[in-house]
This record gives sequence, C-alpha cells and structure tokens, in this order.
Amino acid sequence: MAKRKRRKNQHRLLVYYQLGQRLRTAPLLTALMGFVLLGIGWLGNAGIVSGDPVLMERLWINRAFMIIMIITSLGLYLFFIFISRSSYVRPKPKALRVRAGLMALDISYKRINKIQLVSLSSQYPLNNLRGRERSLAEQFDDVVCTAVDLSSWPWPGQRALRLLWHKFLFTGKKTSGLLFVVDDAMELNQLIDQYMTARQTRKRQKGQAGDAIDRAFQSQQGSKIDFDV
Repeated sequence: MAKRKRRKNQHRLLVYYQLGQRLRTAPLLTALMGFVLLGIGWLGNAGIVSGDPVLMERLWINRAFMIIMIITSLGLYLFFIFISRSSYVRPKPKALRVRAGLMALDISYKRINKIQLVSLSSQYPLNNLRGRERSLAEQFDDVVCTAVDLSSWPWPGQRALRLLWHKFLFTGKKTSGLLFVVDDAMELNQLIDQYMTARQTRKRQKGQAGDAIDRAFQSQQGSKIDFDV
C-alpha cells in the first residue's frame, strides 16, 4: 500500500482510511444525481428542453428538496473524507495519542504492558468474518499490525470505546488491547518502545534521586545525634 507524507511520528489508521474511501462514494453519487435532476427541472421550466410536462413541473417544484439533498450529500462526502484522513496513532513523549473518527484519546505509557507485531488475520480470522468486515479485512492480509496490550483503559473505558471505534481497532477477544493497522508497524513499535523505555529510565532515576536524598538525610540525622551525645 502506497505511503504518503505525514507528520512526524504520525501513522494513519488504514482501517479508517479505507472506510472513508468506501463510504464517501454513495453520498457523492447522490449529490451528482441531485445536480442532474435539478438541472433537468430548470431546463424544462425554462423551455430549453422538452419532455413530460408533469415530470418537469414536479422536478422544478421539488427543487428545494433536491437542493437540501445535494447539500446534505456533499456534507457527508466531506465528512467521510475528514474521517479517513484525520484518523491516526501518534506516539508522543508522555502519552500515545489515538484519534479514530471523532474521538481522540491519550493513553499513558504506564498503562501499556507490552507491544508486538501481529497480523489482522491472527486476531480476526477471515473464516469468522462476513460481508463488509471480511471484505475490509482481506485488504490487509499482507499488512503487519501493531498490537498494544493494556493493563487498564483511560476514560471513557473499553466498553464505551468499542461503541465509538471500529472493531478492527481492538485486539481479539482473548486479549485486552488496541490494534493499529498502519503503513509501517515496525517503526510505530520502535517509537512506542522508545518512549516506554524513556519513561522507565526517568522513573528509575527519580527513585535513585529519592534514595540519595533519604540517605543524605539519615546521615545528617546520625551526625546530629553523635554531636549531641
């Protein structure tokens, strides 16, 4: 699948990209049909073209409805384009940013147990899928995905997210985590691992600094006691 230019560390979610590509077709065709009918009605009302007078009159009378239909369809077309192009996963220094559809979420690295490379078919076997889901999954047979195993879920919680996000954004039923179908899963894994390692290093250094302060304080207290004696 061809890659495109993207922001630093930002990986588009291919499931949402393909969904947007598919869903935008119907409203675009509906808008085009509305333009054609509106044009025919206008031409018939102006006497430029001849046809069934009753049909021409109905088309012209219902022009307000067709205008609403055209505007609504174009709105849906632009909405699906927005959804397909604005859905991404982006590792940031303090959290993993996931934006799918209209819902954006920051997941702290402390919630992540592990990350690994998997295939979509290992999480959702094609034999268990039907209809549109199977057709969508077949497009990613040769795509390596990133699976992120979570120890806990941020607000609004896993159940609510499963209602808001597509099922292919989650790992299979046996695990609790997120599944990212992206152009370069290996790079995404490396970035997440890099920030997780950096967090662990900061935590360890903070702990060592705290221990050093405690030892210095205890040493000072011991010296004070010896002096008093």
